[in-house]
Amino acid sequence: AIDRDSLRLEHLATASVSSPSLAAQRAEESLLLSAALERLPEDYREVLLLRHFEQLEHAEVAARMNRSPAAVRMLWVRALEALKKEMS
Repeated sequence: AIDRDSLRLEHLATASVSSPSLAAQRAEESLLLSAALERLPEDYREVLLLRHFEQLEHAEVAARMNRSPAAVRMLWVRALEALKKEMS
């Protein structure tokens, strides 16, 4: 489930738009995602942005956040779960 949610988040972050209706849907999803991210704790938001929007590996995120890679992985999992709750 975490992998599926992670892939969906990456898709929302990087998907191209091919029609006006799809563009409107993407815009709405982007607004909902942005609002949900804003409601998350700062460290959750940061790990998700670094992993999915900047597309950094866990080791790179760990270095930026001054944490161990294992701690970042656990933070990332908790952040995805929290985001999923915020989006539903």
